[in-house]
Amino acid sequence: MTEDAWEQIKTRTASLLSRGDPQAQERQAVRLEDSRQELLSADDRTRVADEQQTIWRTRLIDMLEDDPSIAPPLDRLVIFIESHIASGTVQAGAVQLNASAHDQAQQAVQGQGTQRNTFRSSAP
Repeated sequence: MTEDAWEQIKTRTASLLSRGDPQAQERQAVRLEDSRQELLSADDRTRVADEQQTIWRTRLIDMLEDDPSIAPPLDRLVIFIESHIASGTVQAGAVQLNASAHDQAQQAVQGQGTQRNTFRSSAP
C-alpha cells in the first residue's frame, strides 16, 4: 500500500470511529497505526492479520449495533478503500465475516466483489 493511500484510509477510518471527537480521532489513528506496525513486523503475518481483522471487525460491528446511522458513512469508507484496492495501491487478504441480526436489524454480507445495499424502514 502506498504511504499516501494508507494515510488517507487511516484518517478517514479514525474519523468515522471517533464520531467527531478530535481526541478520540487521534486515539483511533494511533490504534490503526499500531495495528499496521504489528502486522508489518510480524513473523506470522497470516496469524496477526487474522487477529487484527477480528479486532477491527468487532469494533465496527459494535458501532453499527450501537448506532445504525453510521452505515452510510461506513459504506462510503468501504467504497473509498475498494477504489484503492482496485487501483493496486492496497492488497487485500482473505476475509471471513460472521454476522447475526436481531429484532429490526438488517444486514448484508458479501465475501468479495462490490456490493451496495439500500435498506428501507418497514415502519408505516
